[in-house]
Formats: sequence, structure tokens, C-alpha cells
Amino acid sequence: MTVIEAILLGIIQGLTEFLPVSSSGHLVIVQTYLPNFTPPGVTFDVWLHLGTLVAVIIYFRQDIKDILFSLYPQKDEVSALKAEQRKLAGLIILGCIPTAVIGLTFKDQFEALFGLALPVSIMLGITGLLLWLADRVTSAPRKLKQMGILDAIIIGAVQGMAIIPGISRSGSTIAVGIYRRLDRTLAARYSFLISIPAVMGAALLEAKEWGSLMGSLNLLPLAMGFICAAVSGYLAIGMLMRLVIKHKLSYFAYYCWTVALLNLMAYYIIPMQG
Repeated sequence: MTVIEAILLGIIQGLTEFLPVSSSGHLVIVQTYLPNFTPPGVTFDVWLHLGTLVAVIIYFRQDIKDILFSLYPQKDEVSALKAEQRKLAGLIILGCIPTAVIGLTFKDQFEALFGLALPVSIMLGITGLLLWLADRVTSAPRKLKQMGILDAIIIGAVQGMAIIPGISRSGSTIAVGIYRRLDRTLAARYSFLISIPAVMGAALLEAKEWGSLMGSLNLLPLAMGFICAAVSGYLAIGMLMRLVIKHKLSYFAYYCWTVALLNLMAYYIIPMQG
């Protein structure tokens, strides 16, 4: 892998991990059309995900700090704010349970879809539909106080399904949160916060393979991919938070449908004409 390819994939990973357009689907498509591209293996993918993990930790550092401090036992009476943060911590943990169950159970089946143009395009179409419908939800009054166990389980299950290439993790979880009538900012915030343990868990599962792979990879592409994923990811989070509030998710719906159509045309129609 060249440094240019690492930078390109890092930027794409950072942008599409958080913008609701499916990072896995875009990486599949881009890698398919890079000339003479050799897949770098799981180590590079893990480093890209760690880069996006750094982005979300930095962006939501105050939320993470508040949650951690709320869990620290203190002698004084627990404030309402601390109680809410403790509830949020519990909902994050609860939401990660179905994510882990689905991911571990169906990991091999979902990964078999990578590189297949038709399934990726169909899933991108579904992602677009979820986003388009989310903008049509006009009432989302439920705050953290009204968020419950069922909300966390449903959103966590959707996050687990997002391992399918073409399904956007951020897009699907935020959209489902909005369908549950959660406040739009809360839906987006919760989506990003439950991604932290999910990404950490995925990295730990793959860590056992790092030893044999690290020796065969150039550290410069790894570093550049990591940095580019972190920087572009941070910018993407800020952009998405603003667009969620403004009911602008439909922009990404049209984009997903366009990419899905172009991918199908490039994979099926153009070769037939050639």
C-alpha cells in the first residue's frame, strides 16, 4: 500500500464513518476501483477505526468526562445532572449488548458481502430511505429523562446490523433514535457515544492478529491513515450534528441513492457494453 492510498482511505473512512453514507460500503467501492490495489489486511482497517475513535472521543470529551465523574462515588448527595449522566452510562452499556451479540454471531456472514456490488448498493439504498424518512419526523420531544431500556436495545441492535456493508452505522442509529421520538440532538449524541465501546471491542477482537501483520506493513501508511481518519472524522461529526438538528439528513439520502445506482451501473451495465 502506498502513502497516497493510505491517505485517501483514511479520509474516506473518517468522513463516511460519521457522515451517514456507510464507511464500509464506500471502502468496498473505492478499493474495487483503485488500480492494482492490494487489500492491506485487518491491521490497517483497525488503525483507521482507531483514528475515528480518537475523533469521537475528542469531540465528545466533555460528555465522556461528565459520565466518568458521575460514576465516581461521592459522599455528597447526587445531583440531578449526575443522575442523568449515570443513566446515560447505563443506557450506553445496555445498547452495546445487542451490538456485541449480533456482531459476534453474524460476523462471518456479513463480511462475506464485502466486494459484492449488488448487496452493497441495496444496503446503500436502504440507508438512504432511513435518512429520508427521518427528516419527515416532525415531533421528537423525548429527552434523556424519557429515554428507556427499549430505546437503548433497539438502537444497539441497529448498530449491530450496521456491520453489513452499505448500512451506515451513524445514519441508521440516529434515524431509529428519531423514529423513537428522541430529541434529535440526543439521538445523534447517543449514536456517537455507543460507537466508542463498539469500536474498542472490535479492535480488541482483531488485536490478536496484529503481531503477525505489523511486521509486513510499512508504518508510514499506517500513521497517515490513522491521522487522516482522525482529522476527517472530527470534522464530519461537527457537520453531521448541525445537519441533524436542521432536518437535513435527506441530503445524504440522495447521495446514497446516487452512489448505489452508479455502483450498479459501473459493475453490471458498463462491462456488458464493453
